[in-house]
Amino acid sequence: AQQTDEQSAAALAPVPQGKLSDAARPKAYRIDLTVDPAQERFSGHVDIDAVLAQASATLDLHGRDLAMRQITARGADGKIVGATWTQPDPTGVGRLTFDQPLPAGPVTLRFDYDAAFGTGPAGLFRIKVGDDWYAWTQFESIDARAAFPAFDEPGFKVPFTVTLRTPKGLTAVSNAPETG
Repeated sequence: AQQTDEQSAAALAPVPQGKLSDAARPKAYRIDLTVDPAQERFSGHVDIDAVLAQASATLDLHGRDLAMRQITARGADGKIVGATWTQPDPTGVGRLTFDQPLPAGPVTLRFDYDAAFGTGPAGLFRIKVGDDWYAWTQFESIDARAAFPAFDEPGFKVPFTVTLRTPKGLTAVSNAPETG
């Protein structure tokens, strides 16, 4: 799809330094991760329900070193629009550029991606102990950005539903109650 002048200009807008703008507010996350510590990469499918403050051709959020395979947005009008992802800042500020501007109001952002496990205690990382691989998470500060796309702002506390898929025989432990 060919970008309009408005989309091209928005894609070149300055990258937020620090706090994101109030262009969108998340309402809920559905995170589905496939984690096999014996592999070098994990994969994810994330849906984010949000509200756009105004019509927009781009949207900034967080994600660090995520290899996006497919991104779509379903806007208030019900239309599904494709998007491309760039990471213009190494700290994990990502920018979505939509194939066409989205209208103001509710939107569901859908991401399919994969990423390398971290090698140290940050994000989603893995360590080999003896002959076995283990995976852990460390999401303090800005480290969750290396595991999934999000609006990683202290003021955006919203519900998360997490599905974790692991190979048979592995144990997954969380700090939240298991629901299924």
